Amino acid sequence: MDNENKKNRREFLGDVLKAGSIAAVGGLVCLSRPGKAIGAGSSTIDIISMTKIDPEMILYEEVNKPVSTGFVESRFVTVDKSGALFLAGDQVVKEMDSHGRIKDTVELSVVPFCLVPVDDGFYIGTRDRIVITDKNGGIRDTWKSLGENAWITNIALTDKYIFIADAGQRIVWCYDPDGNFVRRIGDKNTRKEYSRVYSARPIL
Repeated sequence: MDNENKKNRREFLGDVLKAGSIAAVGGLVCLSRPGKAIGAGSSTIDIISMTKIDPEMILYEEVNKPVSTGFVESRFVTVDKSGALFLAGDQVVKEMDSHGRIKDTVELSVVPFCLVPVDDGFYIGTRDRIVITDKNGGIRDTWKSLGENAWITNIALTDKYIFIADAGQRIVWCYDPDGNFVRRIGDKNTRKEYSRVYSARPIL
């Protein structure tokens, strides 16, 4: 009986090892044709070819080498209605041409998280409030804080409204051009138990 038990154990362990080998190979079989293990004369699927992108799907191409912003911490990039490129980081706004050359540098007294360039200055989004400056970075107006949990990530301007994306509180604030509060967009609808979220497309 002991011999039979030992034999059964050996057989059992052998079965386990065989099953284990198959399972290990099974993780790679997906790279070959169904039913054929790697090394059995079948060709494997070329994984590299799966990373290739149809040229018809590529809408943009890199025309210049990457350029340094000169910032310790870059935070935001945008363009104005003329196509000029503006970068925000540290406590500075920089205007850059399409070749990566700095055309202008505006020193700020606040830390910009995002910005919108306008004809006579900038709408700067700090962590929790909007600061309006002139073209030289001088502060013209500072709106009140959106709260200690606010984290402003973007600003969108229309003819009538200013929309402020607040990632910290997961809502969009709507103000008029004079800084008067209009409404909050994205608050939870407690009656229907879902959140209504709208997106605002910037009009430059």
